[in-house]
Amino acid sequence: EREFGVDDEHDITIKFKLRDDIMDVPHAGRVVRKGNNKVAFEFRPLTRDTRGRFQNVVDDYVASQFAASQSQLH
Repeated sequence: EREFGVDDEHDITIKFKLRDDIMDVPHAGRVVRKGNNKVAFEFRPLTRDTRGRFQNVVDDYVASQFAASQSQLH
């Protein structure tokens, strides 16, 4: 089992399920809290690449919601 200490820096990967894919977003974070089987991270400032990946996730969500709303009209 991996041990996390408060203030430790870790590379993390956030996974998002998109409409047609799963996107991995690598990033860095610092442990700010930990408890029984739980760890809270504070993200480091976003790089341009990471910001773009997060924007892709938001864009995919908005597009899927729009498509769903259009299919309900017919």
